[in-house]
Amino acid sequence: MRVTRAVRFAFSAFGLGCALLRAGRPQGRSLADRLGDLPLVEAPVARPVRVRWSGRQIPFIEAADDDDLAAALGIVHIHLRWAQMEAMRRLVQGRMAELVGPAALELDETVRRFDLAAAVPEMVAALPADTLRWLERFVAGLNHAVARIDPLPVEFAVLGLGRAPWSVADVLALGRLAGVDFAWTLWPALLAARRRLADWPALWRDVVAAGTAPLPSGRPPASPWPSPVGRAGSNVAAVAGGRSASGAALLANDTHLPVGLPNPWILVGFRTPSQAAVGQMVPGLPVLAVGRSDRLAWGAANLQSANSALLHTEVAAVERLALRARWWPGHRMALRRTAVGPVVSDSPAFAGRLGEALALAWTGHRASDELSGWLALPRLADVEEATAGLARGNVPPLAVCVAGADGRIAGLAATQMPRRPLPPADLVEEDAAPWLATDWMSGADADADVDADVDARLDPADGLLVFANNRLDRATGCALAYLVSTDDRAVRLGQLLADTVDQATLEAAQRDVFGASEHALAQAMLAAVARAGIAPARHSAVLDALAAWDGSFAAGSLGALAHVAVAGAVLDAVGPHHAAAYRAVRRVPHLLVPWLAETDAAVLRPALDRALRSAARTLARHRDWGTLHRLAPNHPFARVPLLGRRFALPDRPAEGSLDTLNQTSHAYGRRRHGTFYGAVSRFSCDLADPDSARAVLLGGQDGWLGSSTFADQIDLWTAGGSIALPLTPAAVAAAHPHETVIMPDS
Repeated sequence: MRVTRAVRFAFSAFGLGCALLRAGRPQGRSLADRLGDLPLVEAPVARPVRVRWSGRQIPFIEAADDDDLAAALGIVHIHLRWAQMEAMRRLVQGRMAELVGPAALELDETVRRFDLAAAVPEMVAALPADTLRWLERFVAGLNHAVARIDPLPVEFAVLGLGRAPWSVADVLALGRLAGVDFAWTLWPALLAARRRLADWPALWRDVVAAGTAPLPSGRPPASPWPSPVGRAGSNVAAVAGGRSASGAALLANDTHLPVGLPNPWILVGFRTPSQAAVGQMVPGLPVLAVGRSDRLAWGAANLQSANSALLHTEVAAVERLALRARWWPGHRMALRRTAVGPVVSDSPAFAGRLGEALALAWTGHRASDELSGWLALPRLADVEEATAGLARGNVPPLAVCVAGADGRIAGLAATQMPRRPLPPADLVEEDAAPWLATDWMSGADADADVDADVDARLDPADGLLVFANNRLDRATGCALAYLVSTDDRAVRLGQLLADTVDQATLEAAQRDVFGASEHALAQAMLAAVARAGIAPARHSAVLDALAAWDGSFAAGSLGALAHVAVAGAVLDAVGPHHAAAYRAVRRVPHLLVPWLAETDAAVLRPALDRALRSAARTLARHRDWGTLHRLAPNHPFARVPLLGRRFALPDRPAEGSLDTLNQTSHAYGRRRHGTFYGAVSRFSCDLADPDSARAVLLGGQDGWLGSSTFADQIDLWTAGGSIALPLTPAAVAAAHPHETVIMPDS
């Protein structure tokens, strides 16, 4: 298998390298060039639609009605992110190998086994008439642009893509791709441990108690879910009018996703006689997932609820599938199905045994309507009505915060789940009945079961709602989730917003880089050094930096560099299997703090001495945290050996860590590394001012390689800046000076 995988990757690398060589370097494109690419005539609109553009190519669409707005959004989405959207469509279909060659065959097989879009045909049939109409007009705009944009994006020549029409089903399938369950990334490692370890029941209890998935030994198998799926985080906060400096409600949301270019979001504004709003959209999905109108603001973070289960159940059917791959003969697979869902244990990515049928039960295999509630938000004024509409959603499971111009705030666990005991007795469950039942509960139902004095979701007494992928509260957490993120970010966000809050305070909180768990680990390491009897003078440079560290992961912090260097070296002392496992699940502080406290001083002394000597070499080689920890958002072509270098941007110092509000994934030890996951967008607003919304993307607005707005927001991001997204006509005209007009066929 290893030889076969290596050969497949070699074929893909060679094929893509040749394709990149033929395509040549992307040509530079100015804003004027890019706006000239818009297909403006004979569009599927009834009346002319004005699209105003900012200097960063952010559109504000002014349409005579909602039908024309939807069609214009389709044109704009394809104009900005056609190649990205096409890659996402192929990914959810399990057809990436057709673009990049045999290296993606295992990914395609895994996606086919999980059958992400299984519920889409039923969803299309059940859509409310208004939602279906909106999607049909959006798709009409997509297909108008698909048929007329010229030239084609560079990716089309490299990946062998052509013009292919879109459908409503394609759009809904992208929503299911966005709903990939974070728990699936944990299953390969847990299944391997479950097969190997005699004390698995005790380990499972420890995993559930910890709220994550630490393993006792062995290197976990790699997750089959690469960018842009399989990881989703975010911080979201709503502040009631009584707590804000302006007297109106505030909202802030920053989303955490894989770092890369193009960015996972686009910034958009629009106005019709019935609605006006600004915010963020996922390319290919015509709803503002984060945004504001003149009366409401909304944002969300992944709930990390238990929306999936692995079940022992009988196979009911077998389907034979043929997968195609570029530059390769192809691949055949047998997809086994059960009454609750497809068998996923056959996937090579999960290292499963063919004789063991572990079926996936997933709420995303059940038809639901996520879009209608989001589409209604720009027209609503009442936070209760807004959350009621969002309660119909299912995947992705979201903790939603809504703020109103009247000063009220509300929150909702927006998902649907079978009624079953949580946590389960084992990773693999035996009772399929809850998944086959029709009486499922929603997040709102779970909240209704919470005592009135526990974490109210509507008009909370303290005027503040914060969420950062942690447990919502004890009762709801037990009802909805059992493997969630730590409380570090949520607690820190609450601390920073403890007093009267203004929008500047919210924006500063989004950039905060204090790591509570890591700081506690640093203190534990200093205590262990003292307990082991190590003379401080021998390692004064490292110990002084560590003792002076305030827990900040600022790029210029020497203490953060010393901490990570020492922690990485200490981690090696606990043994390679433990170190590999805890690095994989990113729970290093939660491993090392008890290990340092419980390990005998005689064992600690040589381990810590080696760690401090290793850290001293790191401090001699690097100036600070930012010289070790790098920010390098890049296009996927940058990963192609040799020729991919022409697509790579210079890296720069990165701030933050995995558990800071300004989240950036990081490695432990002395090696220079790039962050691959973390905060990729920021949004904030004060409902006292219709022009207060501000946002910034880690990257740029345009997905066109060579465009002047492909990565033009990176400097702004690293400087802590943001871009105004106004709503009033005069402010919109001033911020969006470039005008294009989409003309109807007549």
